[in-house]
Amino acid sequence: MRILFGHFLRPSWCGEFDWDRWLNGTRALESNHATLARTYEMIDKAVDDPKNHLARTYPDLYRRFLVAMRLPDYSINTEKSYLDWINRFLRFHTNRHPCDCTESDVASFLEHLALQRKVASAIQSLALNAVVFFYARVLERPLRNIGLFSHSKKTKTHTDCFAY
Repeated sequence: MRILFGHFLRPSWCGEFDWDRWLNGTRALESNHATLARTYEMIDKAVDDPKNHLARTYPDLYRRFLVAMRLPDYSINTEKSYLDWINRFLRFHTNRHPCDCTESDVASFLEHLALQRKVASAIQSLALNAVVFFYARVLERPLRNIGLFSHSKKTKTHTDCFAY
């Protein structure tokens, strides 16, 4: 920046700018910063994470998931949220490869969320979006007709924000 502005562009303010303060004012990013969380070195750490069922059980599918999320530049929050719901879906259907799950298995997961977990309708929709994304973009097997399942009738309330 200093070379660009000081030697090439030469704006009037450049001579008065405190470049040393600017250089010394930088700080390292936290390890959970979105920029660092998206580096490919973090993939190996994710495989060791006991909560990341997809990475531990199906590392190739996990890498494909990351490519499917990062090439179109989805946000890190969307990536984390979708990964969380995909992991919940896989744990719900224990010991079954995702390719062996059918549309009715997706419906049973969504119904479980509505009836047993009693999630809000927006949360159920988010889970559906994550699973649909996973099947369409990662497994390259778009879901056709999920069929009928119980939709959550619950809406988000103020107390939902503080649920543990």
